Amino acid sequence: MFAGQLVEKLKKNKFFEDFFTEKSISQFKKYLVTGFTCFGIEWTLFMLLSEVIKLDDRIANVIVYIVIFWVVFLVNKFWSFQSKSNTGTQLFYYMLLFIFNLTVGNIGIWYVLTRMIRIPPPIAKPMLQGVLTSWNFIAYKKVIYRT
Repeated sequence: MFAGQLVEKLKKNKFFEDFFTEKSISQFKKYLVTGFTCFGIEWTLFMLLSEVIKLDDRIANVIVYIVIFWVVFLVNKFWSFQSKSNTGTQLFYYMLLFIFNLTVGNIGIWYVLTRMIRIPPPIAKPMLQGVLTSWNFIAYKKVIYRT
């Protein structure tokens, strides 16, 4: 009941109203497919670097995040959001989001999860991705790939 009431209130909110269109729902589904695919690649590379090669988990996390940067940008631009807008401007905003995610998410939240709360890195990684996925879709939809 609560979820239904929340959705109805969000539909009436000017900021969120366009999240409930058929186009937005399609974009969100593609965004999730892209996200799960890229997460699988990211997690596999992370495990390879941290568990097999034995890099420090913080360094492995940052390296993997940088590697996946271009894949996520291009797949979301051309497939998830089908954006034909200025790639340079989008890349600039995407880079700002990337830096924010890197510092706040992959360093700040990662530190809290793994060092303060002491969640093992293989478990903390999917938790961190859940947080990043939520705020990234809003940023992609409203700022980066506005369509």
